Amino acid sequence: MMREKAKPDTNQGEIVSQLRDIPGCTVQLLTQVGKGCPDILVGHNGKTFGPYEIKHGKNKLNAREEVWWQTWTGAGCTVWCVDDILRDMGILPPPVRIWKREIK
Repeated sequence: MMREKAKPDTNQGEIVSQLRDIPGCTVQLLTQVGKGCPDILVGHNGKTFGPYEIKHGKNKLNAREEVWWQTWTGAGCTVWCVDDILRDMGILPPPVRIWKREIK
């Protein structure tokens, strides 16, 4: 049985390009591995980050990706933009949460 051709999310190229512009940062594409494997690994200053599954808009994990993540025992995450990856890498701080309190 032939495998379907990988269809990266439309923002993958932009995210990879932005990461490669960061000094000391390398990106390994994993898209062609198939079988639900995430899209990229990132190297930065001697450390490996990811794997990262890149999604765009409201896209969700497909069935193969769900199975891959259910069986993966290592770290990794789904991301929607380069800032998600930079936060995971510790380069950007976590987003600030503003708590609204109802005044009585």
